[in-house]
Amino acid sequence: MVMKHPQILHYSIEDGLRPRINFLRSIGMCNSEILKLLTSLTQVFSLSLEGNLKPKYMYLIYELRNEVHSLTKYPTYLSLSLDQRIRPRHRFLVSLKKAPKGPFPLSSLVPTDESFCHQWAGTSLDKYLDFRERLLPKEFAKNKLRYIYSFPRSTLRCSRVLLLTSVDSNNRTSSLEPIISRFVI
Repeated sequence: MVMKHPQILHYSIEDGLRPRINFLRSIGMCNSEILKLLTSLTQVFSLSLEGNLKPKYMYLIYELRNEVHSLTKYPTYLSLSLDQRIRPRHRFLVSLKKAPKGPFPLSSLVPTDESFCHQWAGTSLDKYLDFRERLLPKEFAKNKLRYIYSFPRSTLRCSRVLLLTSVDSNNRTSSLEPIISRFVI
């Protein structure tokens, strides 16, 4: 485990390792499943509980309709981006009416975008990329803008170029510059 993820030596047991193990237990994983998950994906120790593990777990259960035990078969799920890979692929298959009625196949999240389009969506990569481009600004606006008010001013100065556009309630792109400039002195 240390060879795969040497940073583990720097983690606090009380603040880093134990909370993640306790979280995995709290969602119904037994010790053998936790061990299997952690030995195959040691980076779980470096993932944020609130910003990463919990949202992905909630999406796995409530949107993808999978069981927690599917994480032992596809631990890679936890390493994938919820906003950049998991949610766009799931919603794309739903929009095409190609998502299964039962649990969503986590194996569809692993291949490259091109392979995903060919094997799972039966469509072109361009069609998927267009869909994802339309989806991401909406997700960005919903998930990221609420944090603007809590950024320190120095962070806003550094992040100013990253926060370029938003999507308003009518799905029109609008500039964030006026919002950001109010907070940067």
